Amino acid sequence: MAVRFATENMNLIEAFNRENYIGAESLLGELVQQNDFLRTAAVLRANKGSVHRTLVADEVRPGKVRAAYQAVAKLGGKTHIKDDPIVEYSGDSEVDIQILESAPDPYAARAAEDALNLCGFANGWNEILLKGDAKTAQNFEGLQTRRKKLGDYCVSVGDDGSNLTSAYVVEFGENAFALRYAGGASPGIQTRDNGLVKADAVDGAGYYWAMSQSYKISFGISVRQERALWRICNIDAMGTTIDDLLSAVIRCKNKLPSKGRGAFMYTNSDLLSRIEIGTLNKATNLTTKEVENYGPCLFFTNLAILPMDVIETGETEVV
Repeated sequence: MAVRFATENMNLIEAFNRENYIGAESLLGELVQQNDFLRTAAVLRANKGSVHRTLVADEVRPGKVRAAYQAVAKLGGKTHIKDDPIVEYSGDSEVDIQILESAPDPYAARAAEDALNLCGFANGWNEILLKGDAKTAQNFEGLQTRRKKLGDYCVSVGDDGSNLTSAYVVEFGENAFALRYAGGASPGIQTRDNGLVKADAVDGAGYYWAMSQSYKISFGISVRQERALWRICNIDAMGTTIDDLLSAVIRCKNKLPSKGRGAFMYTNSDLLSRIEIGTLNKATNLTTKEVENYGPCLFFTNLAILPMDVIETGETEVV
């Protein structure tokens, strides 16, 4: 019997459906099908317009056993407010009118060209999600920039060399890690048909006429509990032993808020291939399960391991 990902009821497509938007389901479906992080991430509305404000707990005071007439413990603790920006990622897809005028089906030709441009758009979005964008006014922080040095929530396998990569262990939810969208925007991709426009020629020698389509995504990241996001770094994609890697995964998984229930691990194809080779050793706890509407997926204990190819092999050593 196929299992289901617990986050399917709050992923990008479901967030779109809850807002009662229509007309872009196929577009969103293609994007999500090509992107496992977007398919599995919780996508929730921001609570303060262009930012999401989170009350982050730094310290929680416990209660205590008391005898008669002794003081009652004061619950509470230390907290701080964190405002995470909702940023806009946008681009235009321009299709030369010459291509459309010579095509048997101009609508299909434009859809095909737009789909190719959308792949580049989605890949760029993935890179922003991973690396952030310090050049924007909001100074958006991605997964890597939030875990850019060793310490709390960023642990090292201890390798060095030219084949270094990372894996991210994430638990999703309102009180964990979530993607956010602005209150006045729709989740996912917003589109606008600009009609016929003048476009700059590739060689810079003039212009051509093109049909233009604008794509825009309004998104942000919130982490209510910092231990919901872990980076395992300094992994040699070609040399780290499966035992060393999975030992680090276990340590991170068991420090997640829900100890890995409904959590995911993301890494690139190089490391994923190495992990899958570990399934040849029947002594490991690596298994393959059939996931409904998804297909075969690799699991370590109860942690799903999914590809995120924007993570590089050849990272600089994290210190």
